[in-house]
Amino acid sequence: MNKEPTINEFLLLASPILKDPRFRELKRYPHHGHISIRRHVLNVAYLCYKHGLNKKNISLNELIRAALLHDYYLYDWHDRTSHNGIHGFNHPLIALINAKRDFSLTRKECRIILSHMWPLTFLHFPTSKEAWILCYYDKVATCIDNHKCHLNKKNIKKQKVAKK
Repeated sequence: MNKEPTINEFLLLASPILKDPRFRELKRYPHHGHISIRRHVLNVAYLCYKHGLNKKNISLNELIRAALLHDYYLYDWHDRTSHNGIHGFNHPLIALINAKRDFSLTRKECRIILSHMWPLTFLHFPTSKEAWILCYYDKVATCIDNHKCHLNKKNIKKQKVAKK
């Protein structure tokens, strides 16, 4: 029998990271449009939780932890002076370095974080079910974030036109 996803179970699994003051800093940094990195990784982690809940041979704890930390790069990627190189290619490694510094990670969690931008970072191929799930739902959540941003911009333009 399949278990139904609950926000309480998700929060129980996620709470050690969610309560950490360093993780809370993510709300300061924009991800896509008006969505903060913190909101984005929470969305991704919850989607991963819902997908992985009733799957066999899935480490739900490692999946959620990696999902929460996959964009733990701690800078505004829109500001080109805040980081070196091309953000899309470099941020998985930066997020991993920061996550390893601030949290105790398993080898699997490290590999999941490092491969989440595949196929852009083609050398870091997802090697577990959890990595594939995160890779997929990160892209789904990014599309949702961008769609919300686009709708918000359209609504702002409509309001400006209506005021004229």
